[in-house]
Amino acid sequence: MEPLAQSVLVGVTGRDENTDALRFAARQAQRLGRGVTLVHAVHQMLPPPPPSAMMATSSSSWSDVGSAIVREVREELDEITGGDLPAASVVRHGAPGPVFAELSKDAELVALQHRDLSRLHRIVTGSTVVSVAAHAHCPVVSVQPTEAQVSPTGAITVGVHGDGGPPQVLETAFAQAETRGSSLRVVHAWRMEGAYDDIIADDAQWVAQAEAGITTAMADLRTKYPGVAAQVDVRHAWSADGLARAAQGSDLLILGRHSGMPVAPARLGHLARAMIAHAGCSVMVVPL
Repeated sequence: MEPLAQSVLVGVTGRDENTDALRFAARQAQRLGRGVTLVHAVHQMLPPPPPSAMMATSSSSWSDVGSAIVREVREELDEITGGDLPAASVVRHGAPGPVFAELSKDAELVALQHRDLSRLHRIVTGSTVVSVAAHAHCPVVSVQPTEAQVSPTGAITVGVHGDGGPPQVLETAFAQAETRGSSLRVVHAWRMEGAYDDIIADDAQWVAQAEAGITTAMADLRTKYPGVAAQVDVRHAWSADGLARAAQGSDLLILGRHSGMPVAPARLGHLARAMIAHAGCSVMVVPL
């Protein structure tokens, strides 16, 4: 089956394994008047199965398992939504990163269940969320297990540069806040290395300059989204620490992702990876 156009994609691995992502996707789709597409990527297992198992299986049998998985998750989605949300199911062969990158070209966003993996597990298998977020053409959300307790109008935090950019990230944050009826905290965290930081740590001019730049960047968006109550929060802290603390109590943290060099493979920056791993709320990564 083909995905629904401009739908919310949800990565699924089995019933009761992606419930928080399903809830997030359903809420988002209902707010936007979109449908949901359940996506299961059938990819090579690590470590590989023994030769006897490989001889007894085929690509069609892997597809059959994938189809059974999305059928079961579709039942779970219908239980969550009452069955009144348009939905489709897709099974694709390949690693999740490339599979979602292709499907995301005509999607509203991608929702993936956050999992607390051990360091060794990450080294061996990699992180699906990080891989997909590095390649997708639309925003990707790492959905925390706290989604069931999320307030319908909870706060949103967005991380920006000192000039309020990137503009795509700031506008996405305003749009999300308006759709949810949420307040918005626009955060810029900065700190310099060693003795250089000692020179400016108590310089109020740096804070005032950043606040002025962000306020200017927000001016047109305040007019476009008049119902959004947005505040500027400039912090003297390392970016990861400052954002993580600012996002405490938020339902969603929004960050940007640069595309990287044309000759180099796409990679997710250290800040986005740190927030996906350690932020206490769901994290949305917006491609730039």
